[in-house]
Amino acid sequence: MMLRPQSESPFETQHQINMNQEEDEKEDKDDNEEGETVIVTDKSGKKRTRGKTTLAKIWNLPEGEWVVVKCNDQNQLIGVEGGLLGQFLGTIAQKGDIVPLHQDDWRHVKNKYKPNILEQVKFQCPPGCQKWILQSVGKKWKDCKCNLKALYFDENKELDEQLGSVPPNVDADQWATLVSYWRSDLGKVWALNTEL
Repeated sequence: MMLRPQSESPFETQHQINMNQEEDEKEDKDDNEEGETVIVTDKSGKKRTRGKTTLAKIWNLPEGEWVVVKCNDQNQLIGVEGGLLGQFLGTIAQKGDIVPLHQDDWRHVKNKYKPNILEQVKFQCPPGCQKWILQSVGKKWKDCKCNLKALYFDENKELDEQLGSVPPNVDADQWATLVSYWRSDLGKVWALNTEL
């Protein structure tokens, strides 16, 4: 977990507080469905748990607190915190208010929304991780759109019926744009190319 002045970026200098996973404390906590709990200690020594299932507590971290992620000698993220960062980036990719789902090209999304994406990252990462973070969010954003199409889109349904069945946690306007694109000739050509 990170504590830093509000003016600093999470991608700059490190001011780390104690964050570790302790087996004896983990057993005392209710395990989430993945069976791992991250124990966070702030400056005052107060301990809190961060579950990996919903990540609501990560999203609601107080201003100036960050989860510290470490790298090995090959600059790969390691530890529970590294995995937690990957999961958190997946939650960013699914939030249409941060990364609009109705855009058709990740490069345009990345260029326009990069500051907003990086601002949402509640993790202290080693220098140079911004590129990896954006690549990871981009892949997860594409996967999210692919999953939405596989689970909720049916080209045999009438347009009005398809537009009326908006998936949970998806903006209705973004869903309408996605459906219209998937039904378009260009969307069908792209779908054929990706199936090959």
